Amino acid sequence: MSWKPYQERPPDASERWEWFGEHPDRNIAIVCGKVSGGVDGLSLAVVDFDEGEAYRAWTETHLRLVRSTPIVKTAHGHHVYLRTGESTRCFPIEGGDVKGMGGYVVAPPSIHSDTGTPYELISGDFSSIAVVESLSAIGIEPKRQVRARARRAESWLTEALQGVEEGQRNNTATRLAGYWRSLGMPDDVILAQLLLWNERNRPPLPDSELETIAQSIGHYAPGREEEPATEPPMREEAEGKAEQKPRKKSQAELMVELALDRNITLFLDQSDEPCAQFPIDDHQEIATIASRRFRWWLRGLLFQAYGKPGYHEAVESAVSVLSSMAAFDNPRHYRLWNRVAWGADGDLWYDLADSKWRAVQIAADGWRSWWTSRFYSSASHTKRCRSNRSGCPLVRLPRSWRSFGSSST
Repeated sequence: MSWKPYQERPPDASERWEWFGEHPDRNIAIVCGKVSGGVDGLSLAVVDFDEGEAYRAWTETHLRLVRSTPIVKTAHGHHVYLRTGESTRCFPIEGGDVKGMGGYVVAPPSIHSDTGTPYELISGDFSSIAVVESLSAIGIEPKRQVRARARRAESWLTEALQGVEEGQRNNTATRLAGYWRSLGMPDDVILAQLLLWNERNRPPLPDSELETIAQSIGHYAPGREEEPATEPPMREEAEGKAEQKPRKKSQAELMVELALDRNITLFLDQSDEPCAQFPIDDHQEIATIASRRFRWWLRGLLFQAYGKPGYHEAVESAVSVLSSMAAFDNPRHYRLWNRVAWGADGDLWYDLADSKWRAVQIAADGWRSWWTSRFYSSASHTKRCRSNRSGCPLVRLPRSWRSFGSSST
């Protein structure tokens, strides 16, 4: 049977009865494109993520959309259902492909023919599929476009070494310092390189800013033992008597110090993305260091401590320094989980994803207890608990924990 006619029209009642009337266990497919886009002239497009890393990276930056549209777990990945005003055709993407006009997807509760794995709706409802202006507006682009942009991005070092304009200097200096330190350069050589590079900037940065960046990156780089941080030396005046006041710290330095004073935990996730566990009110959260959530947290620290807004360049510099610390200062790797995690003892830890950041521990013989827990969690609720290498969820409870309800199965 050819399915081409159904790219133009849905099957009628007699056809549906012929297919499923006596065979209700047959698999189901949904034809993509305008035929399934609804009465408002939209088009159905399904993003088929075959790689978990690509799916996690995309959902982290589109949380509101993820919570408002159907998501299906497949044998090898995830299907994200969307409607768009574009006449989207099928095309490959990084980590998967898009099914649009001329394509179809297998839908729940179908069974994968090779693995026997059922297709499972894990989020949303098929009666409410999110509408987007375009797929490119939400970061879904053809693989060839993404790779062409990546090739252009690889030239950043050559371009950066030519000097940059005001508004890009601090972030570029931090990026260059991190790159040079990854090659094993000591901080004094990094500073010398930065000073030479700075002569090409329009206008140059103050030397004190470059000294701060070189010291920060060099102090936490690989191949060197950690030394206690010290204040910059006080320089004596010409007569050798009076001392000048210490150099005023930059906003970036202040934000890094305030963050470290909060005993944040810096680490790399399973995708080698720099992440931080940091306190929010009475609980702990996890976010990528480059995320908007973490940037706003840094700005909040500075404002609460000094009553000053965190300027863009300062925030970017602080983010770069903390990311380098996570990657190079005795880096730790932790796997992040999505909503559920299995403990080494066989217990299931399930995150309720509520505003109180609660979780429940489920044992093989029934419900253990409900806890006021402190899972390592992200503000977005996409990465909610993490495990150590033995696979046991890491949970921090207040010293005087209390149960807020329990039940048994």
